[in-house]
Amino acid sequence: MEGETFLWLIRHAPVDGAKGTIHAADAPADLGDRVQLEALRRRLPPDAASFASPARRTVETARALGLEPALVPEFSEQDFGDWT
Repeated sequence: MEGETFLWLIRHAPVDGAKGTIHAADAPADLGDRVQLEALRRRLPPDAASFASPARRTVETARALGLEPALVPEFSEQDFGDWT
């Protein structure tokens, strides 16, 4: 094996909704903190592969970082049923 491999784990932006709530997969991300998103985007390698759960907030966060992630259903959050 040559070189180094880095794994970047990035949590989605905050959910645009009530705090302390378990949100459904279609809940949007709050992408209002453009300064923080841009600072993170500048640190990411330009040619990195990206993967995300199919949840709306994860896809929106990835795209705000300039990524076009492959969607991986196995990365989906736990289903809390009626609580969600």
